[in-house]
Amino acid sequence: MADENIKKDNSSKKQKKTKRGIGITFYVFAVIASALIVAVGITQYRMFYFKKDIYQNIATINTSALIQEFRLNSVESLKQKKQTSSSADKLKNYLNDMQEIVDGMSKKYGVVLLEKGAVISKGFVDLTPELKKRMINRGYKFLEE
Repeated sequence: MADENIKKDNSSKKQKKTKRGIGITFYVFAVIASALIVAVGITQYRMFYFKKDIYQNIATINTSALIQEFRLNSVESLKQKKQTSSSADKLKNYLNDMQEIVDGMSKKYGVVLLEKGAVISKGFVDLTPELKKRMINRGYKFLEE
């Protein structure tokens, strides 16, 4: 009988050690899992707002279309006036004015301007009409057409 009591005491001690070991293992696992879940949650939260800020700070502009309009206007004026000497100077002035306006718009609106042909995604603000309006105000009336 005494041997049975000793065996029961030994088996109950083993069960307590086993339960204690499982409890500590479960606790460590729960802490690690919770830390990973929090880290992933924080990362996703930050990426959501980071991505949102990027999309709000990018706009497109179609300078190639405006340059093409200038070229077409130059060809028409060459046919009518037969002058070739000042066309390179006019193009240089046109491009300088356009660059100045684009830089000013970028600073005013706080955006990075990308060429419209370089962006595949939709949803960006197109500032080409604003550029065109400012170029017309600078005296490039052929853009009104």
